[in-house]
Amino acid sequence: MNASWQNIEPSKRVYLGNLSYTTTANDIEKVLWEHGLGHCSQVHMLRKPISQLSWGYCFVNFTTREVASRALTSLQGIVVDRRPLRVEPPQQLLGPYKTPLEVSRLYVGGLGPVMNQEENDIEIWWIFNGFEISAIGERTPAYSASLPWGNPPGNRYGVYVDFWTTDEAKRARRAINGMPYGDGKLHVFYATNFP
Repeated sequence: MNASWQNIEPSKRVYLGNLSYTTTANDIEKVLWEHGLGHCSQVHMLRKPISQLSWGYCFVNFTTREVASRALTSLQGIVVDRRPLRVEPPQQLLGPYKTPLEVSRLYVGGLGPVMNQEENDIEIWWIFNGFEISAIGERTPAYSASLPWGNPPGNRYGVYVDFWTTDEAKRARRAINGMPYGDGKLHVFYATNFP
């Protein structure tokens, strides 16, 4: 069945979050079959334009409401690529190219470089300990080395972090923005678009 993912009834669609950035649609399909939920019409996983890594979440369109309902209960917490799945009914899309996660995305600057995504994820989970994170982006050099952050040159990297709610993102920003970190401070901004 090749239905467009935007036109599937919301009751047949399920959001899967907290995915590893290396998780593929095939990995998700395998998990669905292993848990008796292989009756899906499509796994829609957005990818970052340059790296082609996933954003850390996907939408699964099931052929029936019943299978989607079972997925909501039976997949919660299942470990995929060493990460427990976060399973939710999807929220309505907010407009073209926007998802509910956009309104709860922060950009964290003032970080140093890391060797790989796993190291990045561990550090961000440590910084935001106690907050409900739904996805962590790739660490990249800050937009401009001349940003007035007062950080030494090694601390000019940033990362996008998604939270489950806008309120959680606001709470995290209040707690972390300006926090001393390494030889400088962390600078947390509301993200206004996708990186």
